[in-house]
Amino acid sequence: MISLPPPVVSLATAAATGALTLLRPADWRPAVRRAYVWLPGAAAAGGVLWATRPGRNPGRKDGAPAESAAAPAAKSDGVDAPGREPRKSLAARTLVSLTAAVIITALQAGSLKVDADIERRLAGYGLRRPRRWMAAGAAAASLALDLMRDASQPARKPRG
Repeated sequence: MISLPPPVVSLATAAATGALTLLRPADWRPAVRRAYVWLPGAAAAGGVLWATRPGRNPGRKDGAPAESAAAPAAKSDGVDAPGREPRKSLAARTLVSLTAAVIITALQAGSLKVDADIERRLAGYGLRRPRRWMAAGAAAASLALDLMRDASQPARKPRG
């Protein structure tokens, strides 16, 4: 896989952020707005269910399942054997995944409202083409966050 230098990745991310900000959600078809709101929540729910699936052992580096020949068998009363990962009930996994879905969906819906409010306020201040100002601000914020992240990480040794 090609590894790009961090400044190139930061600039590309900022450019993509600015370009996507130029798109006005109010102009999207209703089906696209619904997908923007609901699909990330559904993906989050699926990701939580997958990450908490039975037999997954997050402590193992090789991704091996929790059950192995060396692990003691669980008692028949449903109590976990010593040294084994606790079982995750389907109800608890479902509740956590639905909570993640609701939070993500609410944030996505709220972001549409915030976007419209920012655009309306900028236009109210007399700025022409408020989406361009929003795109410039989003790109600048993306670059600033990358700079802060890079400044907080220790310097890497050059390859060679």
